[in-house]
Amino acid sequence: MLFIILINYLIRTGKWKHLQQSALYRRKNLINFVLGRKNLIIILCFIYPTVAVSAGGINKTSKSNFFPTPTGIENQLFYLQRDPDANTVIYKLNIKNGIVDDKNPVDIFWIRYAEDGKIKPLSAIQRKLAYGVKSRMIAKDKHELKLVSYPDFPLYLMKNYRDNQYRVYANINNQQIILDQVFVRIDGGSFYIPNVIYIELRGKNPSTGENISHRIFI
Repeated sequence: MLFIILINYLIRTGKWKHLQQSALYRRKNLINFVLGRKNLIIILCFIYPTVAVSAGGINKTSKSNFFPTPTGIENQLFYLQRDPDANTVIYKLNIKNGIVDDKNPVDIFWIRYAEDGKIKPLSAIQRKLAYGVKSRMIAKDKHELKLVSYPDFPLYLMKNYRDNQYRVYANINNQQIILDQVFVRIDGGSFYIPNVIYIELRGKNPSTGENISHRIFI
């Protein structure tokens, strides 16, 4: 299904001919060629097949104040939400035998609020192309994290020695924040080519506790 989506996009945008004539016409480079910044976010938003669609495009019924705030999740780091439904991706610290698993420090799963709050794992495609995280340990109690759908924006999993708890940190405009939430705003478009308006990062100043948000417009 993903391959068909990519080919369809190439043909409609006129990139297929260019792809055939270039050295990029190799299977290992196909996804890297197609998935530019905006298309990475398209995959991130729509790889899961439960989106409500009408003949005119996305049936956008959600509003920002509609999305629930996940609670009661032990070791939650941050969560991701996006139009057009309330289903939420949770990122939590992966603890094994009482310590952080340095090889796989982040556990990721769905809370399917649109399905009575069911907890479900990510599919293999979602993990590899959309919501998964690649990590590497760069120091004691410090890991670099990269969302597979947006690897150019690294995050850092570090222990906050004020409370001895792990947090995920992001650098925004030369300012470090503790990341709480990622939100992807979509307004119209179609199932495969949604109109992604922005990605919003929400968190707190680690020193003052001040709420901070930053939008990346697509």
